[in-house]
Amino acid sequence: MKRLSIFMIGCLLLTACSESGPSTLTKKEEIIDNSPKEEVVTTNPEATPKTPSVKISDEEAQALVKEWLKAQNDGVFESYKSLYASKFEGVKRVSDKVFRYDKEGWLKDRKRMFKKPMVVEARGVKVISTPHVVLVQFEQTWASGSYKDVGMKQLVLFKEKDDLLISKEEMLNSNLLVNQLNMDAQELQLVVRNKYIVLSTLKNESWISPNSMDLVNATTVKRGVIEQNIPKDYQVWKSKNVFLYDIQGNESSAKVKELSLLTLAQLHFAVEQDYQSGIMSKEEYAQNICDVGTEGYTYLVAELDTDVKGMLASTTSRTGQITTTIKVTEEDQRELLSAWKNESSYQKIQKGFEKEGIPEVDAWVDYESNKRFASFEWEGATYYYAFVTAGFGCGEYFVELAGLWKKEGGKIKYLGDVKIPNSFLKGFVPDFISDFDGDGNVELWNNETLLIKKGAQWEAKENIQEGYFSCAC
Repeated sequence: MKRLSIFMIGCLLLTACSESGPSTLTKKEEIIDNSPKEEVVTTNPEATPKTPSVKISDEEAQALVKEWLKAQNDGVFESYKSLYASKFEGVKRVSDKVFRYDKEGWLKDRKRMFKKPMVVEARGVKVISTPHVVLVQFEQTWASGSYKDVGMKQLVLFKEKDDLLISKEEMLNSNLLVNQLNMDAQELQLVVRNKYIVLSTLKNESWISPNSMDLVNATTVKRGVIEQNIPKDYQVWKSKNVFLYDIQGNESSAKVKELSLLTLAQLHFAVEQDYQSGIMSKEEYAQNICDVGTEGYTYLVAELDTDVKGMLASTTSRTGQITTTIKVTEEDQRELLSAWKNESSYQKIQKGFEKEGIPEVDAWVDYESNKRFASFEWEGATYYYAFVTAGFGCGEYFVELAGLWKKEGGKIKYLGDVKIPNSFLKGFVPDFISDFDGDGNVELWNNETLLIKKGAQWEAKENIQEGYFSCAC
C-alpha cells in the first residue's frame, strides 16, 4: 500500500510537469475559484510518459532553495529569474485571494516586488523525491516594508537538460502577520498641497496652540500645536524622514519639519467681499475661518521641509503600483446603473424616493441627477466607480450614492458601497487606485481623500476637505 501511494504521487507530479504543460494559463493573472474540487489520479503506468529516470539528490534540492532565497534577499532579479523552467506554473495567495500565472506573468509580478528590499525565510524544509521530480515544502515568511505574511510554500523541481529548475511554485496558504486594515497613525497617509501629510482630524481642542493663526490663503488657516497634548502615535512623525510616492508609484523621501493644524473653510461670499475690500482685517478673516471650521474641518498635519510631488506618505518603504483613470463609455455607464438596481443600498433609496411622490421620473437616479464615473485597469481586471446625486438640496429632496465594481472575464461584480465624507454638492471621484497596504483590496484616492476598505464598504482613512459655508442655492 505504501509503495502504491508513493507511485501515485510520482505520477501526479510528473503529469504536472510533462511536456504538454498547463493548458489553462494565460499571460494575464486570473482570480480563481479556490473551492475544493475532485481530482482524478490514475494508477495506470501507461498513463505516465516514459522518460528516462533522472536522479535528483536531496542536497541538490536544498542547494537550489538556498540559491532561491539568496536571490530574493539580495534583490538580484536576474539570478532569481534563472531558477525557473521554461514551462512553469505559479500560484500566489494573498489572504483569501488566489492568482494563477504562467512564467511570463509570474516573473512580471515578481519583478515588481524586487523594486523594494524584501526578507524571505524558509523554515522546516522538507524534500520528497521521486525518480523525475522533487517536491519541496516549507513554511515561508515574506516581508517587505510594513507588509508581512507567512504560509506554506511548495516548489516542484525537475531537471531541464542538466539544470535543476523550478517548474511549479505555489503558496498553499497565506496569513497576514500585520493587520493591514487597521493601520495605525504611523502608516500610509495622504499628502496634500505638496507639503502636508494628513495625520488626523482634530480630536481635541487642547491640541491648538493659542494666538497662532497664519492665513495661508482665502480658505486656509495654519495654527500651531501644543505638542505634549498630541497623542504619541502622531508625535513620532516630527523630524522623521518619510517615504513619498507619486502618481507613477515612484519613491522619494523628505523630512518632516513640524506638526501643525490646518483649518479649511469656504466662507460666505459676503464675508470674502468684506475682506477683499478692506472692511475686515486679515486677523478677523482668519478668525472667521477658525470659528466655523475648527469643528469638522481642522486637520493635524506633518509639514514637510520642502514641496514634494509625492501624494502618499509612509514611515516605511512600500512595494506597490498606482493606476490612473481610463475612459468610461456610455455603454459602461448604462451597464453599471442597470446592475446597481439589484443592490440593497440602491433599492433603499428608491423606496424613499417613491414615498416622496415626485411625479417627473420613476427612478431616483434620473431625478435632477449628477452622475460621475471613473474606471481603472488593475491586475487583469477593470474597476468601475460611480457617484450619483439626485435632487437640489437646500431643504428639498437630495440623496447620493457611490459604489465600486469589478469586471473580469465579461462578468461584473459589485464590490461594495463607497462612503463619501463631507460630500454635499462636491462629491468624490478617485483619480488613482493602488494597493500599497497589501491587503488585496484597492485604495481609492485623489488629492484630497484616501479611502480604504473597512468591512463591507470603502471609507475615508483620512480626508481633507473645506467646510462650505457660502450659499449653494
